[in-house]
Amino acid sequence: LRKLRETDLDGIILAAAGIKRLLEPEIITQYFDIERMVPAVGQGALAIEAREGDRTVEALLAPLNDSQTVAEATAERAVLESLGGGCQIPVGAHAWHADGELSLIAAVCHPEGIHRIVETATGTPDAAKYLGEIVAEKLQSSGATELLRL
Repeated sequence: LRKLRETDLDGIILAAAGIKRLLEPEIITQYFDIERMVPAVGQGALAIEAREGDRTVEALLAPLNDSQTVAEATAERAVLESLGGGCQIPVGAHAWHADGELSLIAAVCHPEGIHRIVETATGTPDAAKYLGEIVAEKLQSSGATELLRL
């Protein structure tokens, strides 16, 4: 923020959550909508890994588990997995709950940003992985595989 105040910048893109944590939300002049800037897969989700079979640790962690977040992260990760990707390919996905349904938007971008493909779908939270696979299929049908080869 010091750089923003002390230099001659026309603008800067920062995470709104960080600005709000610094208690300076008034400096935010614009938010990017999800359709315009689809976030990275799993953005904002936290995971805790524990030793397999450790019932004591599982019991301690159980209250921290949020089924909606699990469904959202599962759908997002299914898109990436279905496209054969990892953290090095330009794919974004964002899932959210509304009215008892799970919605998903995903985007594949040309590595230089000159073209992108966006697809969406809505389904039930209990079919989160399938929803992600469906969106990935729609992306592939729209040319995502070719775009990722560039």
